[in-house]
Amino acid sequence: MRPPLSPLPRSWWARLTAAEPEVASDHLGKAVESAPGGSPGPVRTCIGCRGRAVWSDLLRVVAVGGECHPDPRGHLPGRGAYIHPTVACFDVATSRRAWVRALRVPGPLDCTPVRVGLELGLKGS
Repeated sequence: MRPPLSPLPRSWWARLTAAEPEVASDHLGKAVESAPGGSPGPVRTCIGCRGRAVWSDLLRVVAVGGECHPDPRGHLPGRGAYIHPTVACFDVATSRRAWVRALRVPGPLDCTPVRVGLELGLKGS
């Protein structure tokens, strides 16, 4: 008689690829609770702190004519970058020069409109 089948994969490749699914987390490393009956939505990475969060918790920023502009509704055309709506994440992204890389634009960008929006409390900060 054969022994019962093990519930765990036997090969090293199967063990390697059978990892637990990644859990979305906010910029502080806490797990994001999923909505009842499904996932919380698309997950994006903040260009400041590099934390992952649900896109609705982040502020989308687009480049328009050499300037960064906040896009709280997410409807402006062009490539967008996501950032937590905090001045701290904005400062980290600026010091890392992440804006030009994330938005894939040539030359320097003026991100003053985003900073002003964050200081005025844009996106619930």
